[in-house]
Amino acid sequence: MGLNIRYLSSTRQSMQRLGFCKAIILEDVQSRSGVELTKNLTTLLNFPIRLSPTEEIIECLNSMPNGDKIENEDENDVTTYLQYYYICNHPSRSGWLSRLGFKEYAEGLPRYLGLLDDSYRLTEIGLVLRNGLLQIEEKTAFQNVSFTTNPLILSISQKVFFLFTIVSIDGDFLIPFVNTLSNKYGSRSFSYLDAGNRTPDILRTMLQRFTGTGYTKDDRKQIKDIRSAIEKIDNAIGENLEKLGSGSRREQTTIPRLEWLIDLGFIEKFNSPESSRSYILTEMGHRFARIFYDEYENLGKKKFIDEVIATILDENYYTLIDLVYNNRKKEIDNTNIIRYVLPAYTKLKGVSGYCAVRPLLLLTNSLRIEENQPIIDYIEVKNLIEQSYRKNPDNIYYTTTRDGTDIQLILN
Repeated sequence: MGLNIRYLSSTRQSMQRLGFCKAIILEDVQSRSGVELTKNLTTLLNFPIRLSPTEEIIECLNSMPNGDKIENEDENDVTTYLQYYYICNHPSRSGWLSRLGFKEYAEGLPRYLGLLDDSYRLTEIGLVLRNGLLQIEEKTAFQNVSFTTNPLILSISQKVFFLFTIVSIDGDFLIPFVNTLSNKYGSRSFSYLDAGNRTPDILRTMLQRFTGTGYTKDDRKQIKDIRSAIEKIDNAIGENLEKLGSGSRREQTTIPRLEWLIDLGFIEKFNSPESSRSYILTEMGHRFARIFYDEYENLGKKKFIDEVIATILDENYYTLIDLVYNNRKKEIDNTNIIRYVLPAYTKLKGVSGYCAVRPLLLLTNSLRIEENQPIIDYIEVKNLIEQSYRKNPDNIYYTTTRDGTDIQLILN
C-alpha cells in the first residue's frame, strides 16, 4: 500500500535522534532479544564520564533530568553520562533518551527503519550503515567519550541513507508534512505544537487518497489507524492536553517528534523569548519540500497513489536528493557499472557472493552525493547491469531476489 504512520504521525515517541541507531548496529550479533538490545544501549549511553565543561555545557547539563546539578561554574571536573555530553554538544541540545525511552527506541526505531529484522538481526540495509557509512571515529566515540567527534551528528551520506529509509516507509506522510511546514511558515519560526496542529489535515488528505486502495487486511488496518490518529490528535488539540502536566503532554501522545528533521538538516532549533522549542526550516528543508512534493503530486496524476513512492525511489530518488543536499542538476555518468558499484559490493556481499542492488546503490550513491560525484538512479543501474552482462557475462551475473522486489548480482 505504501503508507505507514506508526511513528511519524501517531502516538509513539521512538522517532528520536537518528544518531542513536549507529550505536545499536555496532555489534555483529546474528540473533538477540529486544531486552538485551535495550540493556546494551542503556549501558552504552549512560556510561559515566568525567570532563572539564564550558559554561554552556554546564547550563545544558543542569537541564538534564536525573543528574547531579553543578552548583559551581568554576568546577573543573564534573561527572555526567555519555549521551548527555553528546546531546549538549549537539546544535539542538535535545533528544536524550529517558529511562523508558531506551526500550521504545531500541526495540522500535531500528526495526521500523529496516536496519534490524524482527529477530533484531542486522539486515542488508543495516549493513549499509555499519559497514559502509559508519566511520571508525564514530564507533570509538560510543565506546569512549570523544571531544572531537559527536556520533549523534549525521554526515551528508548518513542523511541520504536515513532519508531513503524514511521515505521508503513513510514518504506519503513525510513529503506533505514538510511541504506544509514550508508553505505555512516560510522563513518564520514555529513551535512543536504548531507542527502537531498541521498533522490532522495531512492525515485527512492521506485518508482521502488511500481509502480506495484498501484491498488487503493490512491496508484496511492502516486506513483504520489513520482515522484513529486523526480523532486522537483532534481531541488532544481541543482539550489542550499539553497544559495538564508532563505526564500528559501532547508531545508524548500525539505530536511527531522533530529531532529526526533536525538530523536530516531540514529544520533548526533555537531558543526564542516566547519558547525554548522554536524551529525554522532550513534551505535544505525548503528544497526538499518543493522538489519532492512537486514530484509526488505530478506522479499522483499519472499513477495509482500507492505506486508513487516506489516510483520515486526507483526512477529519480538520488537525482532529487542530490538537488536537495547539493543544489545541483544531475550530471551524466558513463562510468562502467562494475567499477561504479565495486567498492560498495566488497563491503556488502554475502558468503555466496550475491548482493542486492538496492542496498548496494544506497551505499554507493550516499557516498557519491557526499563527495559531489555524479550519481545513477536505480532504474538506470538495472539497465546498465543487463547491458554489461550481455557484453561480458563472465564479469557479472544477476538474478531476481527471492521476494521479487529487487535484483541481486555477483561480480567476478
